[in-house]
Amino acid sequence: MGDGRGQRGVYEYHLNNFKAIPGGAMALIPSFQLGDFEWRVGVGRHIQPLCSSEAADEHRNEMVQLALFSDDSETVYSEIKFGIVDPKEAKWLSDERTSKVAAPFACMEVCSIDVRNLWDPNQRELSDTLVVRADFKNIRAATHEEQRSSKIGRRVKIQIIDKNSINKRLNKKRFFGIAPSATERNCTVYCTSHVHNFSTKDPNCRYLLCERLSDGNLIAKRCLNDAPLDETFGQIVKNDAHPTLTVLEEIKRSDETFQVVDDNSVFVFIKNFDPNFGDLSYLGFLQAKKTTKCQSLLGQIERQLMDDDDVTRGYNAYLETEMRNIEEITFNDSTVEEIGMYSGNCIIIRCKKTPSEELAVEEVLHGFQNSHVEDEGSECMQFDIVNCNAMEMSGHLEFTDDCVHHSVTSCDQAQASFLRLAKLLAISFAFGCTFELLRGRQAT
Repeated sequence: MGDGRGQRGVYEYHLNNFKAIPGGAMALIPSFQLGDFEWRVGVGRHIQPLCSSEAADEHRNEMVQLALFSDDSETVYSEIKFGIVDPKEAKWLSDERTSKVAAPFACMEVCSIDVRNLWDPNQRELSDTLVVRADFKNIRAATHEEQRSSKIGRRVKIQIIDKNSINKRLNKKRFFGIAPSATERNCTVYCTSHVHNFSTKDPNCRYLLCERLSDGNLIAKRCLNDAPLDETFGQIVKNDAHPTLTVLEEIKRSDETFQVVDDNSVFVFIKNFDPNFGDLSYLGFLQAKKTTKCQSLLGQIERQLMDDDDVTRGYNAYLETEMRNIEEITFNDSTVEEIGMYSGNCIIIRCKKTPSEELAVEEVLHGFQNSHVEDEGSECMQFDIVNCNAMEMSGHLEFTDDCVHHSVTSCDQAQASFLRLAKLLAISFAFGCTFELLRGRQAT
């Protein structure tokens, strides 16, 4: 029950199946609201090692562990009493009240109670009911000074990638990759914020932790909704100087269930290219198994993501690979793992202009590359000088196709890149002339 009048309130929960919680585990009670903030309680059992003299008492080593979490996106302050009350008299086992500050989705208070203090030791069977109570006083947003003094940890920026942000990237003619260079939806948590509490706030939403690649692609690493209850964001942030995480948001209907994510799971992004319009649209992403056949995956794409008209017209499917390349998988019957697909790969569905249209992979790739526009600030033109060991330095230089590997992916920065190459050629030419002059002087 709860009484949330003003900035004070009491929450009480009767847990009737305490013995069903496995030893060493914690169960989360559904969230509740008090003082305009969301809260959550965890109840767990801890089994301590027995001494030989205590072995006769099966409950002597059993502890009840309680945790009070903020389930809110704002840092909160309150003066609290938190624990288990006597199930018979509903009285506090302790009257102590403490001032606490909790970061978003962080733990505000923990306590452990020996089960022998909860029930009459003369009872042959312990009661299976616990009465958990949290008494809040002066619930409010924490001040900056309170946040600093409570050591809630550094801020962690979470960049949320969703369907809208992906479509905005594709609308800018970025044919390759899937992740926008900047996300519009960002939220802030702290190093002390608990991953599981943040991820399970909305039961119809889950978050996949992703790694950004330089070419705009993603690697889906793990599902944050499956995080252990005691894991914090501070434990998964790699860059302490700029703590930032990228997550992919997946939303389901209330009557659906999420597929289980394990080591055999692969997440695949699906993009659709219609040659009649010349641009890409985002269809969504699917979860498959590493052992899934390509034909089975394409059938899943047809049923769940594609329009009937596009399926009837016919299409070709291409897997994006490294270096802005593609591989056709339309008729491939290998497994996802056998073709080298990783969790986060993109598949481009290219609809046919007519049912009889046939294009070579090279033609399709050339069309994609010509249409692709790089993210702002990226190198659009790269020159790598290779295999020039046998070149003799002289007063002139020759760059053959075997000696220079070049790729031009955008015209906007081509001029600047060409000027850099021209400077390189000028320096090399000057060096060659100096070398010839010195050699001539030595000869005389």
